Parts: sequence; C-alpha cells; structure tokens
Amino acid sequence: MARNRWLYAVYVCLCLLLVGGSLIIMITDREAGQREHAAVRGELTLTEDDLLNFDSIWLDGEWEFYANELLLPGQFRRTAERLREDQYIRVPGSWHGHVVQGQTLTSKGYATYRLVLRVPDTGKQLGILLRPIYSTYRLWINGELVAQAGKVGTSRAEVKPFIAPKVVRLHPADGLAEIVIQVANFSQRKAGLFSPPELGEYDALNHLLTRKLVVESVLIGIILIIGFNHLLRFVLMPQNKDSLFFGLICMFLGIKNTAQGQYSLALFFPELSNNVYVTIEYIGFMAAPPLFTLFIYHAFPGMMSRRVRDVLLIPGACFLLIVLFAPVHIYTQMAVPMQIYAVLVALLLIHYVLLSAIRKLEGARLLLFGATVFFVTILIDILISNGSVVKTGTFFPFGLIFMIVCMDIILSMRFANAYRMIERLSGRLLDLDRLKDEFLANTSHELRTPLNGMIGLAQSLLHSLQGKLDANQELHLNMIVSSGKRLSYLINDILDYSRLSNNDIRLQLASVNLHQLAQVVLTILKPLAAGRNLVLLNEVREDMPGVLADENRLEQILFNLLGNAVKYTPQGQITVGAIEHAEHVEIYVSDTGIGIPEDKFESIFRPFEQLDKLDETGTGLGLKITKQLVELHGGSIKVESRLGQGSRFSFTIPYAEGMLRIAGNSLTSRMSPCFASLPSPPPGGRRRNFRNA
Repeated sequence: MARNRWLYAVYVCLCLLLVGGSLIIMITDREAGQREHAAVRGELTLTEDDLLNFDSIWLDGEWEFYANELLLPGQFRRTAERLREDQYIRVPGSWHGHVVQGQTLTSKGYATYRLVLRVPDTGKQLGILLRPIYSTYRLWINGELVAQAGKVGTSRAEVKPFIAPKVVRLHPADGLAEIVIQVANFSQRKAGLFSPPELGEYDALNHLLTRKLVVESVLIGIILIIGFNHLLRFVLMPQNKDSLFFGLICMFLGIKNTAQGQYSLALFFPELSNNVYVTIEYIGFMAAPPLFTLFIYHAFPGMMSRRVRDVLLIPGACFLLIVLFAPVHIYTQMAVPMQIYAVLVALLLIHYVLLSAIRKLEGARLLLFGATVFFVTILIDILISNGSVVKTGTFFPFGLIFMIVCMDIILSMRFANAYRMIERLSGRLLDLDRLKDEFLANTSHELRTPLNGMIGLAQSLLHSLQGKLDANQELHLNMIVSSGKRLSYLINDILDYSRLSNNDIRLQLASVNLHQLAQVVLTILKPLAAGRNLVLLNEVREDMPGVLADENRLEQILFNLLGNAVKYTPQGQITVGAIEHAEHVEIYVSDTGIGIPEDKFESIFRPFEQLDKLDETGTGLGLKITKQLVELHGGSIKVESRLGQGSRFSFTIPYAEGMLRIAGNSLTSRMSPCFASLPSPPPGGRRRNFRNA
C-alpha cells in the first residue's frame, strides 16, 4: 500500500512538472515575440531585416478599436486629439470584457479594427494570413476590400457568421498599408481578432495554410479509419464493448477536429452555416468525456463503480442535450462549465488508469502514458481557447492521435492475446473431442455387449417357450426385447451424432422395400404402445417401387420418427405412409398426439433439444440425427403440427430405379462425398438392425 501511494505521488509530480514546464516555455516564447514585434497605439513599423530574418510576423499588439461602429476606410480622420485609451485593444484577444467609456462590452456586438503598417519594399510579394476571426468580417487594405467571410451587420438578424482562414495579398503604397477590419459577432462566446493576422511572403503563407489543411485531413482520416475499424470489430464481436466506445470516441473527436477552426469543413462544405460548424464541434467535444468514461469502465472491469460511472455520465448527457436543442448563442456561453467538466472527468479517469497500472492490469501503463500526454494537450487547448497568454498552435489533434494510437495498440494486443488463447483452447478442445469419441466408442461397446445378450435371451425364451407362455408373460418378454432395442438405438444415437458432425458416416445405397421396412419398425415399437388406446398403422403400399437408400439408416430414420410419435401420443393413432411424386417419394409419419408449438419447428432439429413430454427417456439427438441422415440421402425433412391435434413429419427419398439407371455402380456420385460402399449384407436377407452391421 505504501509503495502504491509513493508511485501515485511520483506520477502526480511528473504531470505537474510537464504541464508547468510546457506553459512556462510557451509564455516565455510569447513574451519574447511580443518584445520583438508588437503594434503600439495602432501602428507597427517593420524593417527590412525583420522581413528577412523571420518567415512570418504576427501583427499583434495595440490596434485601434471602435466599438459598436462599422467604419469604412475613408471615415477615419486624424485630428490633433489623440484617441482615448479605451480606443486601443490588444490583439490577439476577445473584446469581451473590454471597457469603453465606463461600459463593459459583451461578446455580442460589432466593431472596427484599424492598424497602420509600415513595411519596406523588399521586392517580394507579401501576404497576410487571416486566422479565424469571430464570427464574421470584412477586410480593407489601403481602401480596397480584399476579403470577407459571412455577412457583417449590426444585429443578429443581419449577421451571417462564417469562420474560415484565408490568405490575401498585401500591396503597400509607398511602404504604408492601412488595414481596416469590420467584425460582428452575435453567436460565439469569443469575439474579434482572437488570433492575430500573420504577415509573410504570400506563397509561403499559402503553403503554410495548405500544409495545415493536409496535416489536419490526414490526422482526421487516420482517426476515422481507426474508429470505423473498431466499430466493425464490435459488430462482429458484440461482447467487446470497449471496441464500441473506442470507435465512437474516434468518430466523434474526428468530426470535432474537422469543425475546429473549420479548415476542412469550410473547404469541402462551404454552403454550411457557421452555426452548423459550431454545433458539430461542441457535440464532438461533449460526447468525448462520457465515451471515455464508458471505455475505462469496460476496459478495466472492477476499477470504477457503477455509481461513479453514472455520476460522470449524467452531466455530459445534460450538456449534449443543451448543445443539440439550444441556440448557438446560448450554449457557447456555457463553454467554461463544459471545459471544467471535461478536465475533472479527465483527471478522475487518469486516476483510475493509474490505479490499474499500479495493479499491473493489461495495457494500463501504455494507456496511462497516452492519457497523460492527451490531458496536457487538452489543458493547453483550453487555455488557448479562453484567451490565455498562450498563443502557439493548437496541440489537441496531435495529443488526440497519440492517445488513439496508444488505445489502438492496447486493444490490438488484447485481440492478439485472445486469439492466441483461442488457438490454445481450440487445440485442447480437439484433443478432448478425440478422447470423447474414444470414450463413447469404448463405452458403447461395453454397454451393447450385455444389452445384446439380454435381447438375445429374451428372444430365445419367446421362441423356445412358444405356446407355453400365457399372454401376460409373452407381453412382458416382448417389452424386454423392444425396450432393449430402443436402448440400443439411444446408445448408437450418441455415436452417430459425433460421426455425422465429422462427416464420418458412409452409406451403402440399395433398393429398399419401404412397406416391409415400415412394418419391421412398427413391430418393434408395438410393445411400447401396449396398455394404451393407441393404434399403429402402416399405409405404405406393398407394391410400391423401391427407394434408393441405406436400409439400416432408413430404418433408423423411421424408428426415430415413429418412436417420437409413440412417446408424444397418449392415445389415438399413429400412421406411416408414402406419397409418390415424379422424382421422389415423400414418406410421412403422422400422429394425434400433443402437437408442437409453431415457434419450436426449427429448434426441435437442434441437438439436445426436447419438448415437455410424457416420456422422460431420450437424449434429444434423434431428430437432429434424422435430419442429417435425410440430407445425407439427398432429401429434406419438414414438420407440420398444431397443439392438441397432432404432428406430421415428412421427408423425401429418391426412387431406386431412376438413380440406378443414372448412377450405375457409382451410386454415391449424386450424394454426399462421404458415400462409399460398406460390407455387403449377409447372404439370404437384409440387415434389419443396422447396429449389428
């Protein structure tokens, strides 16, 4: 326990050092940049060395600011009076909270920015990169309108917000460029030049914007492909809930990335309104904390209680509902509470991942590393979005892809380990299956030896004492013979099920007299119907053409169907018959028993499936084996039944003569590949009991 606490403390200290160090470096870098180039009281002067030594220069510092005015370039008149201090505003930043003549501005409104830029002529084509300006603007350079996004106005009804980056050409007049930007915002919580324009060579800035678009598209593509892959895994294996939530995380955050900054969406879907972009971004952001919570809950079972899980999910669900149904200008004002919720959830989830890593759960250490890096990038991104001193690039996409790669590696490792385990278990099961077959074969042999002896003794008594036994004694001996044969069939059903599963049954096809075979089976089953008002009828015509079948297996099929009919028919009638068709014979067994529910028609042909019945004997394999044997003969079986009225099973068998003419000696050519000749029947008769073959 003490060691775990020590590890926990070390991890927390390392995280604090990582976050603090990153912020210090970024703040220092920003202050150094501001000292190098910054506008002062609406003017910025650059030298030729500045343009040669820097690839690009931020146009930040103090810009002239005219709140609640949309001024055109010709409306600026310099007078002897200096502008008031509140008519300068620091860029980058939002005008929200800026005080003008004693009144604090909100993010809703409109204003005009102005900067006088002095640049020397270097012979190169200069340009200005306009990063997202919230939430619509028009830009003039030296009195010429060179760019606009959306529609600027003085009311919510007039304004059509649109945020998208753009590069414009800069043509200074005698080394002077007057930059005027009208901005209006009635939807975003940030307003104005939240990111400063960037000065540099036009081609270089264009290349920078294109490279950003390519990098963003590649990252989004990777995230979406990984997400789709894991969603597909969940579809194939629904028990893997962690794949479902991980896939959804990738999808939502990938879509959020397309909307954040609007680089990708604005290029491919320029007809969409800014409100749609904002909604997509917020949905992706607010769906992530609940999905991460569910992922950790399922990826590391037992670490997080259900109550804690629900407490983390409920606020996220509420925020999502607000984003989905509230206007943009409402839910964007709730960004800070949403960010606080996301940070708290992230900290708590990292806590559970750390505990999992301390307990050495599979994949926890790698996930802890990825989660830490991702959390730092989220924190930096939140600071940037709230106008902190940090103004470097957006780190969220890179932290996200790093986190997703770590999570993907973890899930891939789990799938690989599961596959290896399945291979080991499959090998073990094959060995056990072989041992099972050997056990069943040996056991059935040991059981059949005394069973056949019992049947033989009973039959011997019936023959040797014929005429000397009274009716009751003869009935009891017949019951012994019939029950013994039925038990012998049950033993062989178990063996046949295994052999059929392995395609190990071979048929010896010949012409079979169906009437005689049905009579033999009814004779065997007749003692089982004794004492009940039950009639067994053979309606197969004596002169019916022979059918092509393995006689022993056909006898087994009839015995299973008629045996089930006897079992499920307390009284009434059981009939076996045949209907001749053009190419085959339809053999049926009907009864007046308890019937079968319609929703059980499919399940009764599954192994070990039994209905509630009057007779509790049986293995539940009879109908499964019957179906497979019928299909092995090239036929099909079906059932018709009504509860309380009885059932009718029917199956098809081909005629013998047609098949013999077609196949000749290769009788198995139109049947299953497992058909082959078995030893011929003993001279002078057919084998009535296939078990003794």
